[in-house]
Amino acid sequence: MSSEQELLGATGAYTAYGRAIESERSDALFHDQFAKAFAGTLGKEFMQSVSTSCQIVEAQLCTAVAVRVNLFDDLLLKTAPQQVVILACGGDMRHCRLPFSETCQFYEVDLPNVMKHRQHVTGSSFTGPNIHPISCDLNESTTLEKELIAAGFNCKVPATWLCEGLVMYLPETKLKEMLQLIVKLSAPGSHFIADFLNKKYHSSDWTKALREVWARYGMNPCFGTDAPERLLAQV
Repeated sequence: MSSEQELLGATGAYTAYGRAIESERSDALFHDQFAKAFAGTLGKEFMQSVSTSCQIVEAQLCTAVAVRVNLFDDLLLKTAPQQVVILACGGDMRHCRLPFSETCQFYEVDLPNVMKHRQHVTGSSFTGPNIHPISCDLNESTTLEKELIAAGFNCKVPATWLCEGLVMYLPETKLKEMLQLIVKLSAPGSHFIADFLNKKYHSSDWTKALREVWARYGMNPCFGTDAPERLLAQV
């Protein structure tokens, strides 16, 4: 793994590159002023590797990223959140991009190396009176709970939990622990927004080339489900 991959994470760079390309369009769905710097050279390299290996036009891959980001943006804003917890926030500065209430509190969580790079790229936008960056391994739910509470998260106030491109990288046992924690900390009226891979992703011939590229960059999705609603109902 390269030093750049260790610093910012391959998927974070990949999605940041997609956001950067979308931001350059005249009809862009959103504008992310930090995306290009966060993606670095790794984001473009990773995207081009996927494009070449999977024989998919790069522009289509970037559009796929942009559509998902825009969907999550829309769903998040519809919840009119008082608190937002973004798990695996990467380089996306939603608190800068979107029109939230001035009193909305943001808890943005990712691995220490990613948060260090995020701070370097975003400077004074990294933190603030209502912006609470948290460095934490999301496999460690006990630590996550302590860090959120220490940062001021209020269990009595409804929150929106955002997990974009995260749950597929967590082992099932760790994912369930995280979901149980979210339920524990969420007041009535809270929301959970996430995306899932289905089970066929892990065995389909159609996704074989993509899985091989992902593995070369140290990213190996390990969880898939064909019934996320059933999984969530069991928590």
